[in-house]
Amino acid sequence: MKTQKTYVQIYSSLLTRVQSNAINGIITLLLFFTVASILDKIGVIPDWVRALLFISIWSIYEPVCTVLGGTLGNYIMNIRVRRFDDPSLKITIFQAYARFFVKFLFGGIAFITIFNNEYKRALHDLVAGTIVLERKRIS
Repeated sequence: MKTQKTYVQIYSSLLTRVQSNAINGIITLLLFFTVASILDKIGVIPDWVRALLFISIWSIYEPVCTVLGGTLGNYIMNIRVRRFDDPSLKITIFQAYARFFVKFLFGGIAFITIFNNEYKRALHDLVAGTIVLERKRIS
């Protein structure tokens, strides 16, 4: 007989979030290298086109994936970004870009607020009205 797995949602730790961000950074770099390789095979491409493609990849990957359910780093680390007012709902594109730009502007400093609130919300979560939950298996 199959045993049913039971999960509980907890607030994500700083370590789990940093690991997810590191995975996302590696994925972004792989995307950059892949696009660069493709562009090199095409031939002479103006630098402004290359810059535009790289900026697009950087500024679209995390926010859009987060709205759709999560980045690859989120899935690997088993965390999800949800609305603070209703954690059963995914976040909006506006919330995703608010998080993204605050995280970009403040870098690692944005995570300091995790230690000061019971929901472990980083500065970008506070600004965007989001929360990061981790799904833990308990049986």
